[in-house]
Amino acid sequence: MSPEAVALVGGLLFLLIAIIGGGFSAREVMIPGVPRWGRIASLAVGLALVVPYFSQALRSDKTRPPETGSPASVKLSAASPSDPTSPAASPSPPRDGVIHDARNRRDHSPDGLELSGLIARSAKSRPAVGDSIEVEFTLRNVGSKAVNLDDTFVGVRTPDNENGDFGNSNEGAVLKPQQALTINGSRVFDAAGVWKIFPCYALAAGGEPKYCPDEWRAFQVLVGD
Repeated sequence: MSPEAVALVGGLLFLLIAIIGGGFSAREVMIPGVPRWGRIASLAVGLALVVPYFSQALRSDKTRPPETGSPASVKLSAASPSDPTSPAASPSPPRDGVIHDARNRRDHSPDGLELSGLIARSAKSRPAVGDSIEVEFTLRNVGSKAVNLDDTFVGVRTPDNENGDFGNSNEGAVLKPQQALTINGSRVFDAAGVWKIFPCYALAAGGEPKYCPDEWRAFQVLVGD
């Protein structure tokens, strides 16, 4: 039996003597009757032995950490580093070389075409003469009728305000409702100054093609020497 248990048993015995006053036997142990002063002494000794034990038990209970449940009940999020099956977080795409980014914007033309996914890239974020630009965008038919395309392209106004369109494609294509086309193309900057660039299309109208709104969603690129 540990010393703490012996002290507890002894303390309880002294408290029993103090309360009853002795005069009883337990198996082979005879507790004679004790006078009043003896009962008071027994009470003091019993308390001295018992109180520290219960105080220690209370302190241990307060300092015990709260239960958090069994490990099987803990759920790991998809991004938790402790989950070996979680895919690594994808790094943000580099910004270097992106000179215009409107991929999250959507615009509608009077012809029922929706523009989205517009982005322009170059080898450098501040291009110079001799560098090229690549432009990509998506056109979707959000109307209720098919659209007959005569052409899709990237519109350009050079620093001298001349046409320098590129990326011509989809001649004669028919775009049904909710169908989409992705257009892309590239060209080299051959002059320094401010270039104006915009996505565009032409519709087959039975005579002269009908073009997109003038300089639709145009953006500017400053090209150095």
